[in-house]
Amino acid sequence: MRIFNKFSEKLTEFRFIPWRMRHQGGPLNTLIQRPIRQRKLKSFIQDTATQKDGITVIYAIKNRVDYKFWHSLKSIRSQNYDQNLINILVIDYGSSEADLEITRHFCAEFNAELIETHKTGDWNKAHCLNIGIKRTTTKFLLSADTDIIFSKNYVSVLIDTLKSNPLSVIFSKCLDLKKSTAEHLISEFKEGQPLDPEALKSEAEARSSGDANTGINASYTQFYQDIYGYDEFFKLWGSEDNDIKRRLEYFGLESRSIATKAYYLHQWHPKYAGVKDSPELREIINKNHQYYQRDHRIFKNTDDWGEY
Repeated sequence: MRIFNKFSEKLTEFRFIPWRMRHQGGPLNTLIQRPIRQRKLKSFIQDTATQKDGITVIYAIKNRVDYKFWHSLKSIRSQNYDQNLINILVIDYGSSEADLEITRHFCAEFNAELIETHKTGDWNKAHCLNIGIKRTTTKFLLSADTDIIFSKNYVSVLIDTLKSNPLSVIFSKCLDLKKSTAEHLISEFKEGQPLDPEALKSEAEARSSGDANTGINASYTQFYQDIYGYDEFFKLWGSEDNDIKRRLEYFGLESRSIATKAYYLHQWHPKYAGVKDSPELREIINKNHQYYQRDHRIFKNTDDWGEY
């Protein structure tokens, strides 16, 4: 597979071939490369059919650890799926010692593995997630976020969907909770009380008209590893989620939504904190977006992806 990937990436350098034919989302990929990969992926799935249906839920975090993360972890440990098959992996990307101590406490409470990178410099969600993706050994992987509350059937539905449609990457609808719910969430956290997502659902509004918000995604772990994870070019905020969705589609997967069966709630917090008043941050975000628009490669990172 890796030799084929290298050859596929090399095609993008053949300048005598029109760009729309040689970029890795173009007709050359659609007609020839993608079907070949799909046959290889189907063979891999057959070989793993007898493996346990374990899943790793990966969180990337740097500071900003509070009640929202506690509720997210609690929602994973409240899933109606065998908890022995659910691993939680938290990657801390250089938080302050005070925030890191809180994260350690949460991880101990919810039996989550914690990797402390002690990174300095800019936040890089893609690199942070890749540290976890590269080290995941379960059959399935769910890329989560620290302010998300999952419906109790989320994991079971996504795994059933993947087993029925293995060449898929799974998404759902993001439901934004209103600001008025924050006080209740804080109170429940202080009392250590579990939340009922169904009771909160009526206080949420769909983020967009689509049923497949890209921020939360899941598939076979091997597929993420085959494309070398998220593109580590992206810094701070912007486009890494849309990018991995597109690259997995180019690679041979179909994006599939489970919104009619399972959902997740996004806990309220101020939007774009620190961005509106920072020209430097806005410039980086714009560069991320421009890069996403022009770079259609599937294989972005080098072999040292996910290292730290």
